[in-house]
Order: sequence, then structure tokens, then C-alpha cells
Amino acid sequence: FAEDKAILEAVHQEEQRPQKRKPIRIAIDKAPNVYRKRIRDTIEAEATDDLGDPISPVFVQHD
Repeated sequence: FAEDKAILEAVHQEEQRPQKRKPIRIAIDKAPNVYRKRIRDTIEAEATDDLGDPISPVFVQHD
């Protein structure tokens, strides 16, 4: 991995730039695309799982 670090960082930096066109993905991109989808789905699920649950108080008052 260490020998690929510079290349991977350059690719990541380039993908973060605003793009005017949608990138074309090829067969070699399948695994990263699957991973990106899993991450997006996980983030979405975590963001919506607890929306309806009541908030539990942190402190309890005893009279």
C-alpha cells in the first residue's frame, strides 16, 4: 500500500474537485463503486434510524 499512497491521494484529490460532467466508470471501478454505495447506504440508514425515537434524558432528578 505504501508504494500506491501518492497515486491514491492524487486520485482522491482529483475526485474531490467540482466536476462539470459525470465521470465514466469502467469495469475496474466496480469494487470502489460498490464500497461507495455501501458507505452512502450506511450513512443514510444511521441518519434516519432514530428520527422517531424519544430523546432519553441524561440527568434524572430525584425529589
